[in-house]
Amino acid sequence: MSFRSSTLVDVGAHIGVFSLYGARLGATVVAVEPVWSSAVRLHAGAAAGGVSGRIKILFHAMTREATQVRLKYKDGNLGGTSVVEVTPEDADSTRSLGRHELITSITLDSLAPFINTSIIILKIDTEGRECDTISGGRELLTSHFTPYIFMEWAVMANNRHKYHAPCSPHHLQEMVEWLTSRGYHAHISKSGAALIPAKVDSWRAGDIYWKHSTAPPLHPLAH
Repeated sequence: MSFRSSTLVDVGAHIGVFSLYGARLGATVVAVEPVWSSAVRLHAGAAAGGVSGRIKILFHAMTREATQVRLKYKDGNLGGTSVVEVTPEDADSTRSLGRHELITSITLDSLAPFINTSIIILKIDTEGRECDTISGGRELLTSHFTPYIFMEWAVMANNRHKYHAPCSPHHLQEMVEWLTSRGYHAHISKSGAALIPAKVDSWRAGDIYWKHSTAPPLHPLAH
């Protein structure tokens, strides 16, 4: 499988560790990043690395439906910035937000016009909204072969029981069942150990990846 024939979709790109590496390997990259300062650093890194022509940077958040969101920063960790959907009741408070703190969210499906390959490699780090991204991208993931989906797991799993969690136990289970029905198998990113869909509540991992049944294993013992 050639990187040059695929598009890396980097959702929650931060300063571009995945995006820049993918571009250096020859992939076309669509990077989605809601934090302005991180997007600027990603742009600078692409220019410094000579890969600007391979990376499209979209200054947006990503949710299951297009809407407006505001940023919720995490002290000491810009990469841990999450988003909160804006309701009519929030209108007064959002008027005082800074220029880049009230932004538009998009869906994974809406990226189709930016993708000119039939193969996608997907990475999702949306601070607990990973199931949102999958839910809003079913058409894209059906129309394009996506051999690997990398995603942050811990934040989503640890917060799933909180009130108004974007990825509740129901939504998380729905995501797992949908991906499994499409031929995907979950693995712990560091070790490659397989995860059992029926025991999703017991999954303990910081990051995981989903490998399609037809894709080569990423670890020698991972099948």
